[in-house]
Amino acid sequence: MQIEGPHQPLLQHPYKYKACCAMYSLDKKWYRGFVLQYLPYDKMLVEYVDYGNVEVVPASCVRELREEWIDVEVQGIPCILHDVAMNENYTYKELVDALEDCLEEGTVKANIIERKPDLSVELLINERLAYQKLIDLRMFTLID
Repeated sequence: MQIEGPHQPLLQHPYKYKACCAMYSLDKKWYRGFVLQYLPYDKMLVEYVDYGNVEVVPASCVRELREEWIDVEVQGIPCILHDVAMNENYTYKELVDALEDCLEEGTVKANIIERKPDLSVELLINERLAYQKLIDLRMFTLID
């Protein structure tokens, strides 16, 4: 997709849930997504299907999705960390970056705790909470 994505035709006639490939602003790479909303000034609200993040993307960075890319199963499952709250004294980016650092420390296993209303999981490395360090630093708080 990184080679062919930028050469796909611009997305024509966007509508809600229209499949697309879009360039993610942080790493300038192309990912599968779908349009959530067409916005003024030639912008679109896009959700990246394999990661779950959402951002406003210039229409010039939203392209048609090749048919064979549609057939690939979604690679991510939306979920929340079970009984964890974020410390509001940190920005969302600071918390996500710290969590990503924790998850790079080994092989991560997800234990599903609850399925409703949202998929609620604990993430473990070596049978220990992968984000325990963030709890110890009070970046995350356990909810009873």
